[in-house]
Amino acid sequence: IHNVGDGGLDIVGYTELKDKEAGMPTFFVQCACGEKWEDKQLEAHAINWERYLQFQTKPQAFLMTPKSIRNANGMWVNPLNHKDVVFVDRLRFLNFISEKCCLILKDEIDSRLKDIK
Repeated sequence: IHNVGDGGLDIVGYTELKDKEAGMPTFFVQCACGEKWEDKQLEAHAINWERYLQFQTKPQAFLMTPKSIRNANGMWVNPLNHKDVVFVDRLRFLNFISEKCCLILKDEIDSRLKDIK
């Protein structure tokens, strides 16, 4: 944990389950756009937050980057360097938003995806 800035946590998300039982899925997200983005992949990991928070169910860690971290075949570059974290790069984010967003934005996002691919 860093003593400056946000402590390595940019977004906290959760999915509410209708039954009100314990064990709500949570998400901790670190965003990175610099050259050393790989060094930040564990900043949102629960292991870094356990001294501050008690978890009944540990959150899933994500690393989001506006960069493309794929090779020419569309696969991850250096997939073995990915630690216990879900990577979301530009293409994955746009694909996700394209599937989930309202129809008004869908055509615009789809056209931008064609430019990236």
